[in-house]
Amino acid sequence: MNFKKILLVGINSQFVHSNLAIRYLEKSCKLKGIDIYLKEFTINQRVENIVRDIYEVYADLICFSAYIWNIEFILKVSKTLKTINPDIIILCGGPEVSFDSKEYLLNSSFDFIIEGEGEDSFLEFIESFKDEKKLREVKGLYSKFDKEIFYPGKRQGMKMDDVVFPYDNTDDLENRILYYESSRGCPFRCSYCLSSVSSEVRFKDTNKVKEELNFFIGNKVKLVKFVDRTFNCNPKFACDIWRYLIELYNIENYITSFHFEISADLFTKEELELLSTAPKGLFQFEIGVQTTNSKVIKNINRKMDILKLKENVTYLKNNTKINIHLDLIAGLPGEDKESFIHSFNEVYLLFPNKLQLGFLKLIKGSLLNFEKEKWGIKHNEFPPYEIILNDDISFHEILEFKLVEEVLDKYYNSGKFNLILKFLSLKFKNPYDMYLSLALYFKEKGVFNRNISNEEYYIILYDFVKDILKEDEYIIKDLVRFQYLYFDKKKVDRLFYKEDSKDDIRAVQKKVGNGYFVSKFKVDILRFKETSEIYIGEYLICFNKNNLEDINYFCYT
Repeated sequence: MNFKKILLVGINSQFVHSNLAIRYLEKSCKLKGIDIYLKEFTINQRVENIVRDIYEVYADLICFSAYIWNIEFILKVSKTLKTINPDIIILCGGPEVSFDSKEYLLNSSFDFIIEGEGEDSFLEFIESFKDEKKLREVKGLYSKFDKEIFYPGKRQGMKMDDVVFPYDNTDDLENRILYYESSRGCPFRCSYCLSSVSSEVRFKDTNKVKEELNFFIGNKVKLVKFVDRTFNCNPKFACDIWRYLIELYNIENYITSFHFEISADLFTKEELELLSTAPKGLFQFEIGVQTTNSKVIKNINRKMDILKLKENVTYLKNNTKINIHLDLIAGLPGEDKESFIHSFNEVYLLFPNKLQLGFLKLIKGSLLNFEKEKWGIKHNEFPPYEIILNDDISFHEILEFKLVEEVLDKYYNSGKFNLILKFLSLKFKNPYDMYLSLALYFKEKGVFNRNISNEEYYIILYDFVKDILKEDEYIIKDLVRFQYLYFDKKKVDRLFYKEDSKDDIRAVQKKVGNGYFVSKFKVDILRFKETSEIYIGEYLICFNKNNLEDINYFCYT
């Protein structure tokens, strides 16, 4: 080996995340007897602190894994490192630099860039480093010598069974989200996605997948995210893995949950029947709906049966215990404001556990990036290259969608306001109007411009209903109090009014003991939850301080 010390650097979006790419390289090197170091940081840390920690490793080769959300951070760190020591060799890989590699080499502190899958290219790069002729011949490697760029061509994708398992028992696995892939590639050619550049799908042997999943289960990893682009594109493969995890859970009752990106319209009857047997909390499904407009679906080269998707999502919601995340994208070509609102309302009324509202990004290498003039797309020239406007959506409308996205994420996706939102939905024509009205109230009150506490989110919702809808205060007051007490386990009567200490409350408190606390309500909360109807009386509800599901209910009407 030609390097004294090699450092792999991952800069993640959050501490709980882990970088899969650098772990592949680390394990591949160790199998070849190459000593290598690994460090992870987050984009929330200061650049100078990251530079210090990297510098103090005293590595002569520093390698970064670049994505759309961390590339600017990496450029700052690498430039600073080069200023400190011009002799440091800096290599970068990852999707953000794989499709504009020459430009990045010419306009950054990078000396080398690996495009696409990096395991084999990286090993060959290390072995060839002292031989410039050999180095220039490494497939998938962009080299810069005296400001001249060399590139010998693409490297063929690996066989999935040759991909090393990226984790071992020495890794810090506690409180981390771990990423895993059982396949590479995607059969679809959606124009906004990097997967559109290659339709080849390669799968690992299912027995190898099961063996590797046992590692996560045995190490009590809490959440494993499959990064397969469309996990269920092969129904037999998907069923085999899901069935194994379900049957193993029934034997071992393990704590690990698994997250999959799937296409809901592809489900077979066999898959749906199998998934109906999955225990609660075992699986999470992320489903990229993006739009329900068939014309827009065609514009982005997407193949999707929206009626089948809605039918299957409804089945999953009604017949399984799987957490469902649905995704929408604002700014797609050909989708105007009216169409987007229609898509929003249709997807919202499927009542997923989470609804993620994202905004179109013109990713380098994607087909849509080459077609942007056709649709009049204007976007930020810096990462994440997010849309500003197009021929069908104005910047003003994009800003409106962003306001809606913020309140949607806080109130719907947190899962802590479901009864209040249910009450509000009865007062508005459609879900979008409800969230827009709430967002405009936030804007008027200056909420978007300051940090507010968890308690304040409840209070603002109460104020919104009182000020805008002019409802009887005790209804929303009781709904807000119930939700806060249920999820946050704090006595919050002080936020609205102080209850008198009455004999019936004291009697119930004495009966249930110190493990509970008791609060009085005028609205029959639990009946509203079941029927959406408001009944008035006197009700005492006992909340278990440590168990959300344990509520005792007393009616004093």
